[in-house]
Amino acid sequence: MAAHVMLLRGAYNGAAGLRSCLSRSVLGVLRVVALAPSSTAVCRRGFSVEAKKTYVRDKPHVNIGTIGHVDHGKTTLTAAITKILSETGNAKFRKYEEIDNAPEEKERGITICASHVEYATANRHYSHTDCPGHADYIKNMITGTAPLDGCILVVAATEGQMPQTREHLLLAKQIGVQYVVVYVNKADMVSDNEMLDLVELEIRELLSDFGYDSDNTPVIFGSALCALENREPKIGLESVLKLLEAVDTYIPLPPRELDKPFLLPIDSTCSIPGRGTVVTGTLERGIIKKGDECEFVGHSKKLRSVVTGIEMFHQSLERAEAGDNMGALVRGLRREEVRRGMVMCKPGSIQPHQKIEAQVYVLSKEEGGRSKPFVAGYKPILFSLTWDMVGRISLPPGKELVMPGEDTTLIVTLRQPVVLEIGQRFTLRDGSRTIGTGIVTRTLEITAEEREAAAAGQSTGKGPPQCPVFEGVYNNSRMLHFLTAVVGSTCDVKVKNGSTFEGIFKTLSSKFELAVDAVHRKTSEQTAGPRREDIVDTMVFKPADVMLVRFRNIDFNYATKDKFTDSAIAMNSKVNGEHKEKVLQRWEGGDSHSDDYDLESDLSNGWDPNEMFKFNEENYGVKTTYDSSLASYTVPLEKDNSEEFRQREARAAQLAREIESSPQYRLRIAMENDDGRSEEEKHSSVQRQASGRDSPSLATRDGKYNPLPQRVREGSRGGVRCSSSRGGRPGVGALPPRGGAHHPDGGASPLPDPRGINGGPSRMSPKSQRPIRGAKAMS
Repeated sequence: MAAHVMLLRGAYNGAAGLRSCLSRSVLGVLRVVALAPSSTAVCRRGFSVEAKKTYVRDKPHVNIGTIGHVDHGKTTLTAAITKILSETGNAKFRKYEEIDNAPEEKERGITICASHVEYATANRHYSHTDCPGHADYIKNMITGTAPLDGCILVVAATEGQMPQTREHLLLAKQIGVQYVVVYVNKADMVSDNEMLDLVELEIRELLSDFGYDSDNTPVIFGSALCALENREPKIGLESVLKLLEAVDTYIPLPPRELDKPFLLPIDSTCSIPGRGTVVTGTLERGIIKKGDECEFVGHSKKLRSVVTGIEMFHQSLERAEAGDNMGALVRGLRREEVRRGMVMCKPGSIQPHQKIEAQVYVLSKEEGGRSKPFVAGYKPILFSLTWDMVGRISLPPGKELVMPGEDTTLIVTLRQPVVLEIGQRFTLRDGSRTIGTGIVTRTLEITAEEREAAAAGQSTGKGPPQCPVFEGVYNNSRMLHFLTAVVGSTCDVKVKNGSTFEGIFKTLSSKFELAVDAVHRKTSEQTAGPRREDIVDTMVFKPADVMLVRFRNIDFNYATKDKFTDSAIAMNSKVNGEHKEKVLQRWEGGDSHSDDYDLESDLSNGWDPNEMFKFNEENYGVKTTYDSSLASYTVPLEKDNSEEFRQREARAAQLAREIESSPQYRLRIAMENDDGRSEEEKHSSVQRQASGRDSPSLATRDGKYNPLPQRVREGSRGGVRCSSSRGGRPGVGALPPRGGAHHPDGGASPLPDPRGINGGPSRMSPKSQRPIRGAKAMS
């Protein structure tokens, strides 16, 4: 019988490849079933174009991943692991470029989307997730790490812990990852053992802060690049082998829920012409077999289908079990019908919900969360499984607000039904900040009124009164400067030529020269901050052209004079076919945020308030009043919550993210900070107060961030130094001696107890507060 061969997308380069295949005297035994266009994208973790190997389940399967700060070496370590294990036949070598294979990842040299590789040790089979470390792509990391059983935390020996080190560790803890192995990378670039000891000390303290067992956590020192390039085997090959041994022994086998109905959160989809649609993801629970009926739930849909094929890393499976990183071929569905965020489940086993009761822990400011409380009506974004959606918060009766650091019960109403079950975990985020984590305790019925209000993005009016809408007339840089007092609101900006700009106010200090960030021009070729002449030439409109600004959905928790904002304004149409950046002239009217500043008497820019009122009425027909709570001239208007406005708000939010991720934006921030420090360093959540500590800290008493080499020097001058103690710790990989002194356990005087992050209270157990071995006092 003729063999049936499926030629999948990318298998052969068009017709030439097909002719080459058929020219090999096998024409009589091959029958082409389908040929997908080679131009379409290859399905990730999808079906192989090669002859199918059958996956043999002879080892327990574990899901792990690399987490850590951008450019600390996560992808390099992943490539090094596959290279070393490929020599024993336990993996297929994946080069760095093959792991970060998206065009933007190659262009920028960073991981954006979580990537998946497969390998095995003598004892286990692993599915490895390489998580993105860049701050802009934390969202991708959240959905990519949801099924992890353990993590490898990668920290560069040259820098120590950094902002995304903390946030990744926080997110890993929130999604239930209980075991972490630390790999201190780039050890070949550090010749001072004391700096390596300081890195270890800081990492163990950080692990304790997040509730991990810092004393028993393995810490391996090495260089992934050396392992990849076959250099310095002591810190190259041997360090990776020690890491794999630590992962095998320290991370336990997770329990799998095999007896429950199967549930597969959909991570991505692709189509195979003539065969069906492939959905990929990690099986949360249960067992899937070929021929099983399935149901797709989510995005207000319920679709039925049948599983006709299962693969994991290009190997065919008769059945997939909980924990498997798999692809399933389903019949009779188009790719556009099935989307990321939906789930594939046993028919009738899952019901979507729109309203839940949850137990939520709100992160404190010291933990990287909010600095102010929130009230009913607050709308963060919920992340769970592979979906994310805005939810409106309601508080229990008798509760008026929720403070940072509080553990409380909340009612969350989503814009549309999604998969939410009792016991399901989720993460709350606001912009680029993680603000809390929760677990569903009860699913609630939603009323028709609540459903209609949620779909419109409104509140039902129950609870605190809703914030009004304001309209004001502004025609100079002074009044536009005051727009920075209104945080978290959405606005329309009209100019004299009739153009309308829509925007949403976010976060940026008004100390910067730019009071409003507007439409964005991509300029990656610049090596320094933009010149003032360039800024003036690219202005979309001048301050004097602004005639009307209208605000909606103002959150008075933020609408204070002491909060600064970043406004991203998107035009209805681009200028000359491209996005451009618009800036304002520097505000020269003094410090409007000081306590002794009087708006009514300030004439520094030539505008008397009475003249302003008169000008507004004569030129634009708007009678203006002064509202001290907004520090600007405003007129109340009726609330407008049309569908068009919500779409504009979404476009403006997307533009804001685009601006913040641009090289020009980052270069400008670095230029405008007085000491040249980047925004990431200056506002890093790893700042700590040094008061009361004798050990080297991440920050000075004035809160300034210090790089790791400077912390080592200051520690040496300050009288406390850490000698190498790696040999006495469990699971720690030793480096070749560099001349540093090594002391036996118990032969050192104790260091002070580690403090909490940002000077906050320590959450370490008494066990973890004992003296750290290997430290000695300098005479």
